[in-house]
Amino acid sequence: MAGCTLPTGFAKQTTSLSARSSHSFGGKVAPRARTVSGRVAERKMLISMGPNKVAVMMGSPNDLDKMRKASDMLKKFGLEPVVKVMSAHRQPAEVAEFASAGREDGYAAFICGAGMAAHLAGVVSAHTTLPVVGVPLSGGLPGGIDALYATVQMPRGIPVATVAVDGAANAAILVAQMLSITDPSLAVQIEAMREETRATLRETNANLDV
Repeated sequence: MAGCTLPTGFAKQTTSLSARSSHSFGGKVAPRARTVSGRVAERKMLISMGPNKVAVMMGSPNDLDKMRKASDMLKKFGLEPVVKVMSAHRQPAEVAEFASAGREDGYAAFICGAGMAAHLAGVVSAHTTLPVVGVPLSGGLPGGIDALYATVQMPRGIPVATVAVDGAANAAILVAQMLSITDPSLAVQIEAMREETRATLRETNANLDV
């Protein structure tokens, strides 16, 4: 912008924005994003980059395979997953300490996966004001219905945003959407991912042989 002195660190921030935007999804940028690039740059002058570290927690090492979908998706968005195995029942003090220090330690959100009693997300939410997304995990009652109820039925004032049973990837996407409120580069990536999905479906329909 002519005649405007850029604040210290702005060039570094805009470089980080470009790098994160092309981090995944084939480097594709949604068509609409190209038309608002100037506004994105202006917003970046006003918005300091928030934390991009996200805790991915689970109650048992047996849950790693299911919760890996969350950490993999976070990486696609250029976010930093920090994986922790912590049991709300066997390590209540450690879980409370970790959640309580989350904001100070630079976390943006928590993703918590647990099965059966599935109290991990609720305990974390009770000890932080950061967003908490719960992932009910299957393994107990058929369909993971026990974990679903345990995760979603939170009292007023202690919310847990709950995704589908075994929906770890969606938990990561939801966190990315939350962070996109103040990070336009994430909004660009989310739209690019959705366009890829639409393109795949269009191609599938075009090649149907029924």
